[in-house]
Amino acid sequence: MGGDLREELLKAGLISKQQARKAAHSERVEKKRADPGSKAQQAQAARDEAARAQREQAQRDRTLAEARQAAARERDAQAQQRQRREMALRRAVQEGALPKWGGGRTYYFQDGTRVEALQLNDEAARRMEDGNAAVVRAGEARGSYALITSGAAAKLLDAAPDAIVCWHRR
Repeated sequence: MGGDLREELLKAGLISKQQARKAAHSERVEKKRADPGSKAQQAQAARDEAARAQREQAQRDRTLAEARQAAARERDAQAQQRQRREMALRRAVQEGALPKWGGGRTYYFQDGTRVEALQLNDEAARRMEDGNAAVVRAGEARGSYALITSGAAAKLLDAAPDAIVCWHRR
């Protein structure tokens, strides 16, 4: 009961002083019971919310870790592929290199959008024209080319087709 209503009921004689005190006491006890319960409920809700947030953070961390691991695996696979390509190119150049191909005859070929030229002897130029030799990139440096046999170029075609710059296959 509210304080004003209790006083009015006392004045009107509908309740006694003892009943008014008992009602006030009951109100206080009820209020105290309600507050601790709501504090406990709030504390439990806070704990539940913290646990939920922790689970969500753990899930985000797992997802991020999986993404990082996938990216690392992808980088490793690309590095291995690049290494295999470079080894195949090196092996093709070592095994199939044409000896003494330099000479006085200029042989022009296209490397991407650039037109390049190599000085070849008559034998190397004839082999290039007949498709029995190929020009390959010998390294990362621009203008670094090697002349290899068509057999070595065929092997290189599987491992690193983009390394072959010019080959007149028949």
